[in-house]
Amino acid sequence: MLDFNLSDEQQMLVEMTRSFVKKDMIPHEEILETKDILPSDLAASLKKKSIELGIYACNLPEEVGGWWFRRCVRNAD
Repeated sequence: MLDFNLSDEQQMLVEMTRSFVKKDMIPHEEILETKDILPSDLAASLKKKSIELGIYACNLPEEVGGWWFRRCVRNAD
């Protein structure tokens, strides 16, 4: 039988990403919705933090430097 449970490391990545989205991205949602673009300093700050967390560009295919994270989160939900 296949085990579709997340490993401890995968679960940690899911929780860390959800926390980042909730604390650092959602508060700025209205800016993006109304202006259709983030101020450059805010965009740079979010990019820097996502790089530090190791989740920047995680939606890209592995062939171009991305990784499996989107699949991981989809399976968790």
